[in-house]
Amino acid sequence: MVIRYRILFFICLLSLFFISLNKVFAAPPSVSEIRVADVTTRSFSVVWIASEPSTANLLVYDAPDCNALVNGINIIGEGNDITGVIKATVTGLAPATTYCFQTETESKGTAEITYSPATPQAVTTESQTTRTYLQNSSNLPFGNDLIYHPVYSYLQVPGSGNILMAYVNGGSNPVSSWIGDGIATPDTLIDLNNIYSVSSRENMNLHGDERLRLVEVRGTDGCTIERWRKIPLDTELVSVKPPDPCFDKADLNCDNSVTILDILRDIGGFNTMAGDYCYNSDLDMNNSGSVTILDILNVIGKFGTQR
Repeated sequence: MVIRYRILFFICLLSLFFISLNKVFAAPPSVSEIRVADVTTRSFSVVWIASEPSTANLLVYDAPDCNALVNGINIIGEGNDITGVIKATVTGLAPATTYCFQTETESKGTAEITYSPATPQAVTTESQTTRTYLQNSSNLPFGNDLIYHPVYSYLQVPGSGNILMAYVNGGSNPVSSWIGDGIATPDTLIDLNNIYSVSSRENMNLHGDERLRLVEVRGTDGCTIERWRKIPLDTELVSVKPPDPCFDKADLNCDNSVTILDILRDIGGFNTMAGDYCYNSDLDMNNSGSVTILDILNVIGKFGTQR
């Protein structure tokens, strides 16, 4: 009996040793692609990618010293354990005020924490919301504020656990949304009401035809993919619609002309194919399922074309 207890005691000590050893050698999660989004008069979000299943939080500080935590705010962090995509949103802020933030990413496996960036990053809330454009003495609805766009993973299945970010030309910050949030996958619903002008810091009145950059944050299961589209025309009829395509498929950055930049973008995707992490179907001019020399020649053949 004494021997049995000694053996159990030895096993317990050995277990504690290996637990401590694992703690010593456990690496904190790595963090990448930190992006600020959804900046309004009272809130902002941060999107990033963690290397392993993690819980998320933001540390928000007063500027410019960035060393005193802000009180009386609310922070909600959510992430996907499969893709590693994380989004945290802070509310309860003051308009037209600069804050500093750090992401706090805690591993669900080891409880190790990563703070990133090392130096807190500044973000300024917007000045005011203005939706009082008048015509014939009456308020008109905005008919191009809600758009949807499908997002797939590199396996060409609905990109569950991914985030779509939308940047509008002339806007100060992008807006973001989880795939399938409020709409069936693979579509993503984007609310352009929270696009603010970089010059006036007020809500933008999107008339249509503005350049729209869509960034698909796929996380650890694939490259971050960039696509260009146009804001649909404002028909004053409120509806949810897809963004408009560029004037020509070879105009990959939607600047209304096919230039060397479009050729270089297509060359950047050379030799990728459906099922590859970094395959971007926009670069596949002939829809063959792969980006080949034929696609690059297709863009070259349109060089100089303008709308």
